[in-house]
Amino acid sequence: MDSLHLISKKCSLIYLILLLVTLLLPPATVANSISPISNMGAGQSFENKIPIKWALITLGDYNYYYRLPQFNPTQKTENWIQSRGVPYDEFPDDLIEAPTNNPSPGKYPLQNADGSIRYQVIVLVQWGTSPRVTNKEYILWAVGNGTNAIIFGFAAKSIPELLGLKEEDVIIKSSGNHIYLECTVLKTFNDGLVEYKEGDIEKMTDYYTENTIIQKRVGTVWFNITTGPEKLWFYGMFNTTYGKGNVWFNFVSPHHDKFLGGEPGGTAGRWEDSNWKFAGHAINFMFNNVEKVGVKLLNYKRWNGAIVYRLDQDTTRGIVKIDETALQAGWVYDVVICPLGYLTREGTLSEGMPENYTGAPSSKVKHGVFSEIVVKIDPEIVFTKRAFIVYNSSVDGPYDTMKVDWNQNFNFEDDVPHTYWENHTEASGILGTYYWCYIDNETDPTRCRLGWWCPLRDRIKDFTWWREMGKHGYLRYGFHSWHHQICGNKTVDPRADSYVMWNGRNWIMNQTWIMLKYEEARNELAYCLGSSGYGFEADKCLHSVAGAQYHDVLYNALGNLSWIYLTYHQGDQKEIGWYLCNPWQPASPGFLCGDDMSDQKLHAYQDLINTLYPYFTIIGHNYGSYNLNYSFTPYSDKFVFAHLDESFEFWFNARYMKRNTVNAYATNNKIILEYKANNTLRDYVWKFPIRYNGKYFNGFLDNRTLGKIKHIDGKYVYIEFNEGDNEKIEAVYGNSPHIHQLSGYLEKISQEYKPKNLHLQLWNVSGTINIKVNCMRLQQPASVSVNGSLVGFKYNPITGICSFNITLNGLEIVDIDWAKAPPNPPTLLSPDPLRRFNPYENVTFIWKFDDPDTGDTQFAYRFQLSQNYEFTSPIMDTGKVMESHTQSSQKLPSEVGLYYWRVKTWDNQDTEGEWSDVSIIIVDRLIISDKKATANRTSVGNDVTVYFKITREFDNKPFEETSGIVYINNIKANWDEANKYWKINVVQNSVGEYIYKVSYIVDCEYNIATIVDVVGEQKIVWDQLIITIIADKTIVPVDEVVKFEVRAKYAYDDKTAIKFTAEILKNGTFFATNNFTDSSNIPCTYQYTIGSVKEETYGLTAFKSNTIIITWTPKPFTQFIIEWLASVALTVAASIQLIVVGIIIYLVMKKRKE
Repeated sequence: MDSLHLISKKCSLIYLILLLVTLLLPPATVANSISPISNMGAGQSFENKIPIKWALITLGDYNYYYRLPQFNPTQKTENWIQSRGVPYDEFPDDLIEAPTNNPSPGKYPLQNADGSIRYQVIVLVQWGTSPRVTNKEYILWAVGNGTNAIIFGFAAKSIPELLGLKEEDVIIKSSGNHIYLECTVLKTFNDGLVEYKEGDIEKMTDYYTENTIIQKRVGTVWFNITTGPEKLWFYGMFNTTYGKGNVWFNFVSPHHDKFLGGEPGGTAGRWEDSNWKFAGHAINFMFNNVEKVGVKLLNYKRWNGAIVYRLDQDTTRGIVKIDETALQAGWVYDVVICPLGYLTREGTLSEGMPENYTGAPSSKVKHGVFSEIVVKIDPEIVFTKRAFIVYNSSVDGPYDTMKVDWNQNFNFEDDVPHTYWENHTEASGILGTYYWCYIDNETDPTRCRLGWWCPLRDRIKDFTWWREMGKHGYLRYGFHSWHHQICGNKTVDPRADSYVMWNGRNWIMNQTWIMLKYEEARNELAYCLGSSGYGFEADKCLHSVAGAQYHDVLYNALGNLSWIYLTYHQGDQKEIGWYLCNPWQPASPGFLCGDDMSDQKLHAYQDLINTLYPYFTIIGHNYGSYNLNYSFTPYSDKFVFAHLDESFEFWFNARYMKRNTVNAYATNNKIILEYKANNTLRDYVWKFPIRYNGKYFNGFLDNRTLGKIKHIDGKYVYIEFNEGDNEKIEAVYGNSPHIHQLSGYLEKISQEYKPKNLHLQLWNVSGTINIKVNCMRLQQPASVSVNGSLVGFKYNPITGICSFNITLNGLEIVDIDWAKAPPNPPTLLSPDPLRRFNPYENVTFIWKFDDPDTGDTQFAYRFQLSQNYEFTSPIMDTGKVMESHTQSSQKLPSEVGLYYWRVKTWDNQDTEGEWSDVSIIIVDRLIISDKKATANRTSVGNDVTVYFKITREFDNKPFEETSGIVYINNIKANWDEANKYWKINVVQNSVGEYIYKVSYIVDCEYNIATIVDVVGEQKIVWDQLIITIIADKTIVPVDEVVKFEVRAKYAYDDKTAIKFTAEILKNGTFFATNNFTDSSNIPCTYQYTIGSVKEETYGLTAFKSNTIIITWTPKPFTQFIIEWLASVALTVAASIQLIVVGIIIYLVMKKRKE
């Protein structure tokens, strides 16, 4: 490529420069497929927006509500992403669209039109085992241009390119149940919660059947896996790069139920006992490493998670009192009740009559004893027992009748016989109503059971305590079915034996009857506990299924009860978290056993919450358990106990907000969130990092001024909003002194820095708090005052932290003052960021020195130029230059691109200031990127248009009419708006080759004076055909045929023309085309020449041609005689033939007559 120095001069008319110019970086490529759009310069705008949103993309088949949750990779992985507290989008791969700034409805581009990325992380999961992905190229483009990616399990086979693999390198293997997975740590990793060291062997027990086998080493491998007992090995987690993106792989395939999918009992179940926490912390480690901007929403109000502690009131009493010590310490419980009755003990049958009993109704009798028959409950439970018999009501019939010795007279003769489902009204002195509800079989029964109807109001007389606990929010009440009973016989579906009834012939599940019983139960709880405001909400009932008996008829009944709000733990859905079975049916399926609240158990729960599972339910019984060692510290990583409806509503509303975040990005020392939220989202907390990109949280703005800083813990700033709406938050980062840490949280905190003064407003009703202020470069303060009165403080010169205590009593005003201050960040003045410059051009960078101390001047400066906004590896760094001039001349790099520059200064006290804001400078060239002509070879005399396309190399933007002037062969070119080319029209009348090139350019927009010609000259040949007509004879007798041949060659290169059509004129009139013949029967002379020609290869029509003359002459006399005789002889011969034929015919006819 030739470099030409173009004439650089001022145009007579400087074109209007647009006030806003989109500035782009050229794309970084690993392969052609990484570029987001061909012939576009994809990259980052000057704002250098770093996206915060994540994207969960499901590859292959997709059904958001299908086979929940064990076999649903989408919602399962969505739970893990929700644990991060980040805004995200969720969609299948077929809804990805090409890069655009204006997404189509229901579509999700991964990049903007300029190629900048829209997501900081994409998480890829596969539905099913068949590798299939739609819009793969868009995923590759996005990762190639800087989006980080996580690939789970089977998804690696669909998009192996991201891992530097081929499809055949990824093997999907389903095998028998592995007893264990033995993981060998190959490189130490720490997710901030647990560290796993190189060489550690972590065994995950419990079966895991489907594996993604990758045995080709890629990038950095963190652990490998050997299955037992098969000894199949593969890599478990590794990371690599694809273009600018970091890519991580983890073996877990969330599309099946073997990862924490079963009922996780024990010490947090599989998490602890089976050591699946190793896989969980590995996933958390990946999440930490792909996250660029650590902005998070606390997962439940002021805490990082919410545990629902459900207490099944599996007690005859119906409901028990919880220890108020636990309630006052922050432990809250969901108490689920059997309002209409409770389980009874079965009676075991023996042959014959009971000892000392009379009145046998049949010889076919079995007997037993029902124990724990309730006499009374309040204040103490009193039980009794009764003997009973079962027998046949017909000869040799089944055991279908029962008598109970209610009057205890040892004689069944006076006892009323009952069949199934009949109330034993004669049971005097007994609480409630008993009925026969179960027999294991009627042929040879071994067990029977009585059901017990006893409404809650008959078991407890005073509900004041429970109402008060509900009113204060300690307890929430719901159903544990309407009773907890075993009914029917051993043939009844065990999922239904609490819900069957006897219809006189069979044990059945009847939806209408089930609904009626729930209506009774609802009315009973409303009577006892109140219908609203006391822990039981009659119009939004919470429901648990007694005995974990999940049946379709039951769910159909519940679905038709509009007042059933939420159901705990649905069916065989055992994965913990929140899920949606359909848009209107939430589910909180999995649960952990909760009767033990030891420190070890609580630590396991905390670990679950801080990795992948911020919401789950634990189940205890009756009084439950508690542990006062655990503190529910708000604005931290701690969890809190919450009621089921509270947990769901916060999860649901937070999910809506995260999935409806319009903008979320970091740019120019700001972190910006813009989202839609329901006003039912209450008391939610965003936590912003206290340090980001080398700067510190200095304050925030929100469009509704509702946000309140509640706590600063040295890592995060916690900002709380009391309700959701359309919100925009802008957190500002800088290098001013700021609060680094508070020893506790407050009602409201604000801070404002002005030169040499940090002004704090702290509000709390009471309490004493320690405040740590990061003094930055101002170092030790001169004074600290509270409400105008000086207070003592401590300063640590190593950390730069100033620490002091204050006692709060409402609003407290704190001022930290410094005697001197370092220079303020300089203000960058020149060059204008809208300008562009030539490679190697000398540029003077100018700034303004600023210092809060009167009389201070600049003593030194430091200048940096970088290709990235973070200045991680500056390409130009002057170091500290002792110079008072507020400018620096530097030669720009040779490479075209967007560069960032900044300056810091020292004052005349040699005090170092902070870096300035970042500005940009663009190095650019003009590229002659394309050429063409309307014809490369044409006929002499024809007009030809010559085109050249010129673009700016930096952003591939066309150099057009408003940009300047272009000269081609020193002829001022015209701009072709339709084709985006510069052109001139030319014509040549002589045969030959002519050369056209861009001779110079005047750039009136940016004064770029360097050009790279990647296309070279445009050559055009003007040509014509030389046509020759050749005849085999020129003078011939009349009637003789003359053969003509037409030959053509190109005048330019003397080559023979093959494909052409020549029109022949005979004495000026069209006669033939190309080669031909001619003759004449009279003496004459004809002139032959070319009238026109059409050449097929180049379309030539110009030609030069010869003219040829042919003469036909009269014949000689002797030749005439010979020709006459020949013609006469032919006539005589024909006459003789006719005579002979006539004679033969005559003779034949004569003979027939004879």
